[in-house]
Amino acid sequence: MTDEGHAQKEDYQWQIKEQWRRPELTGGVMLTIYIYFKDHRRRDLDNAMKILLDSMSHMVYKDDSQIQSLCIHKRIDEHNPRVDIDVQECPEPDGLGPYSGFKKRTGSVARA
Repeated sequence: MTDEGHAQKEDYQWQIKEQWRRPELTGGVMLTIYIYFKDHRRRDLDNAMKILLDSMSHMVYKDDSQIQSLCIHKRIDEHNPRVDIDVQECPEPDGLGPYSGFKKRTGSVARA
């Protein structure tokens, strides 16, 4: 990881520590992520996700392998670029197809 990547991961971790007030989740997790960029420059969402998801490990969930569903939205906000994350617990897969529903809204983390 580059020095810039390490700095970004550390920044994410500080933001998460400030905002996540629940115990670490141990079961399946569903994440809905909104990334608000400052401008329309071309960016790859997958590059941004690896650092963000790793940053949440051992704070929001034990390990990013717990993520059962991930939905990412790319947005523009010139005045307030940020990352908003909705976290939900989800039932463990039963091998019978898609999840029928999610247990409850667990919390949110927003990066200013």
